[in-house]
Amino acid sequence: MDVMLIGSGHWHISVEFFNSVGRLALRLIEQGKPLDSLITDPPIRSFHSGLIELKETDFSFRTVMNEAGEKAALIPLYGTMSKYGGWCSYGTAELANMIHEANRNKDQIKAVVIDADSPGGSGDSIEVLDRSIEASEIPVVGAVDRIAASAAQWVMSSVARKEGKVLVDSLENSIMGSIGSYIIHQNIAARLHEGGVKVEIIRAPQSTDKARFNNIEELTDELRNQLREELRHHTNWFIESIKNNYGSALKTDAEKLFTGGTFAGRQAIEIGLAHEQGDLDQAFELAFDMAATRSKKSFFNSNMNMFKRLGLSLSIAQKLSAEELENLADAADRLAEVDDLRDENTQLNEQNGTLTQQVADLSRELEEERQQNAELTSQNEELQEQLDEKPADAATTAVDDEDKGAQDKKKKYETSADRELAAIQGKLKISKVDQS
Repeated sequence: MDVMLIGSGHWHISVEFFNSVGRLALRLIEQGKPLDSLITDPPIRSFHSGLIELKETDFSFRTVMNEAGEKAALIPLYGTMSKYGGWCSYGTAELANMIHEANRNKDQIKAVVIDADSPGGSGDSIEVLDRSIEASEIPVVGAVDRIAASAAQWVMSSVARKEGKVLVDSLENSIMGSIGSYIIHQNIAARLHEGGVKVEIIRAPQSTDKARFNNIEELTDELRNQLREELRHHTNWFIESIKNNYGSALKTDAEKLFTGGTFAGRQAIEIGLAHEQGDLDQAFELAFDMAATRSKKSFFNSNMNMFKRLGLSLSIAQKLSAEELENLADAADRLAEVDDLRDENTQLNEQNGTLTQQVADLSRELEEERQQNAELTSQNEELQEQLDEKPADAATTAVDDEDKGAQDKKKKYETSADRELAAIQGKLKISKVDQS
């Protein structure tokens, strides 16, 4: 993370790029000339292994399709990195949106390939792209053409953290690394004085710390120490991020790795900054393979119960082709439908058994009511017979005073019998209503 303070911003850019372009840019700035002469066209990328770039799509990114009709997104990390773009380069915020867009359309886009040819760029350009890579649900592959240094090296480490692969196009000419920090201060006061220009910075009384780092005034020891502490902080952040992103695959004891050194493709693979050599075609082929493997793994993880139900071991299932797995899934779906029908039949049988038991209980209760009704009817008949046995003239026979007690007793008996008969008849009536 080579930090350069050019103008008013911090830049994380490779020394090689600055040596080739920086001096020319500063000279143009000093002369008050535009920087248009530094603008270069983005690299032209072509394919040779059956891959084609679709010319008309609904996506903001370049879309590449293989012979099987699968599609992947090409994310162009070209030139100097800045958050919002410029100098014929996409801003990293825009690149991050492309990655999010690819994930929103993962039913069509199977993977993302970040095509890198960048020396790095501004410090605020890194995190937005890093977060989009971390959030990606589809595989991400990094393809390093000529250079992925400094801030661009950080992006490649983000790919590695996401279990993606980083490929270098050339074992000799591709460049990675430049993990370090520096600030260049160029004092142009003497040159301006030679041209008859004297520049003086006048600050407001309240603004004693305003623009202390500039190209007119000499650096003070206090400012130098302050800048060194800023660099220390940035460097520690960069180094720890690189270590965490690559994990155990990175040879952290490699010479010059964390002192700002750069490495050709072969060395980058040996150290662990890249995984293998391969061109852009191979990067896309790898991305499609990773997508297929991830899809297959997801299929296996979510269908373990299906394999058990079909009596298949995982080792055998993993040898099946995509078409065989699709047929297997169809068979499992049909089996699941049969299981659902079986479960439904079992539930109906259980419900039928419950209803049968309820009918038996009601039949038993009805029989008990019938028996009770028969008993009440029998009691009613007996009482009726008793009443029928009373003397026919009992109501008209004259009685003497001495028989009056017997007559009262008889009336009491008749009244009690009538009440009992009435009660039995009432119960009998109720029972008949219940049976109906």
